[in-house]
Amino acid sequence: MLKYLKITMEVSMKVLKGLVVFAMVFSLAAQAEALTKKEAHEALKQFVPPKAKLKILYVKKSPIKGIWEVAVETEGNKNIVYLDSKKRYLILGQILDIAKRQNLTRAHLEDLRRVDVSKIPLDDAVVYGPRDAKKWVVVFSDPD
Repeated sequence: MLKYLKITMEVSMKVLKGLVVFAMVFSLAAQAEALTKKEAHEALKQFVPPKAKLKILYVKKSPIKGIWEVAVETEGNKNIVYLDSKKRYLILGQILDIAKRQNLTRAHLEDLRRVDVSKIPLDDAVVYGPRDAKKWVVVFSDPD
């Protein structure tokens, strides 16, 4: 009985070691394919004029394997571009899900560009009607 327990424990330890090695290999493979904000910045900065500041807002997996969605901001403009894992290809455009008939890029871009109206300073605004009204309409106009 003691010999049986010893053999069972040895087999269990070998299986456990194998699982740990297996997990480490897949963890390293996943890290190799990951794209960081810093890596995205390095790859994209050459496409931005030197005086313009490039800010990477986020990097996340796109629905296409090996392609990363990168949200960027330059001079107050927010946009989405796509980079491959090896940082060789830059894709400018939109991803469309044909089966669902959805523009996936547009949905993410709308979220990215959404403005919290309550944070817009209205101290110098031209106000029509009472300032304490229950509902507001904010209009942006270019006088030129």
